[in-house]
Amino acid sequence: HKLQQAEESLTSAHSAIQRLEGQCDETKGHLRRMTSTAGERLKGLEASSSLCEQLRVDLDASNGTLRELQTKLANCQMERGTQQARQRSAEATLESLAITVMGATNELLLLQAQV
Repeated sequence: HKLQQAEESLTSAHSAIQRLEGQCDETKGHLRRMTSTAGERLKGLEASSSLCEQLRVDLDASNGTLRELQTKLANCQMERGTQQARQRSAEATLESLAITVMGATNELLLLQAQV
């Protein structure tokens, strides 16, 4: 009777061991899948990080170009202001000359009238 109980206990233990081995295999498979997924995600993150770094470099270059263009624009605006001031000065000089010519013409007409 005790031998039969011992055999049943042994069979029961053997079944339990087989179930645990099955669960262990399932867990290993799950861990392999998780590891694979994590590896893929890591590759994706590395690619994203590389892309972000390239975008940062491009942005820095664009900012440099923008600063250069802003400087050129400021220089053009100053030059335009200078040209406008010269134009106003030339216009004032022309007005002054026109007034002088009109005055001289009037004097000439007066002198002609006297003659």
